[in-house]
Amino acid sequence: MRNPHALAPAVLTAFLALAPATAQEHAPLDARSFAQRVEVAASPVHAFRYNQPIPAPNQTKALLTRRRAFYPGERVSLSFRLPPGATLAAPLRERVVLSLHGLLGAKLADLGEAAVSAAPAGASGTLDWTVPDVAEGQYLLAARFYGEDGAPLTTRSNVVFLTPEYPRLLAAAQAALVPARQKAARPRRTPTASRRARTRGRPAPAPSRRRTAPRSTARCSPTHCTCRPPATRRRRRR
Repeated sequence: MRNPHALAPAVLTAFLALAPATAQEHAPLDARSFAQRVEVAASPVHAFRYNQPIPAPNQTKALLTRRRAFYPGERVSLSFRLPPGATLAAPLRERVVLSLHGLLGAKLADLGEAAVSAAPAGASGTLDWTVPDVAEGQYLLAARFYGEDGAPLTTRSNVVFLTPEYPRLLAAAQAALVPARQKAARPRRTPTASRRARTRGRPAPAPSRRRTAPRSTARCSPTHCTCRPPATRRRRRR
């Protein structure tokens, strides 16, 4: 068994290592930290398995919060917003350049660029782009952030899946949701109505087979009662 006093320095060291990271998360965002933590959403968002929220990794935050699949020729719009609970050190303005790369890093297409502004009230700016006509497969969607002076701040990316079959799969997913939506739109029955609907058409319950003693029709007198058995006498203790 390990000595608890020997583990105390290790626990204290781990706590001190996490303290700067926690303080950095709650500090006001400057230009670089804004580029690293700003939330980017791709629209339109469809009801499909590739549109589930993407969990943030431990080190570099992923570029998109949703959508991991697109189809060639699709028009997509990227919007930017501040992370929940984040504040800004001062209003800022940055430039975002979007490009498509292979999984080995080779650039395949420049998709466009846009200016993003941020203030205490929130972030504004959209980047509209068209998915290029490439072969079906996985690619790297990368966004490079630059400051107002043109200095690079950071690069964030996502592995996305491009396929021409996406519209057909999307139509199948939407068709599968129709019965569920129709069922949810039906009015709910009241407990009394549902109870009647469950018992309608069922046979009447069988009478109870419990035997009951016949009730005497004779009248009781002050000295003799036929409704109940005579009380038993208790034995006196000697």
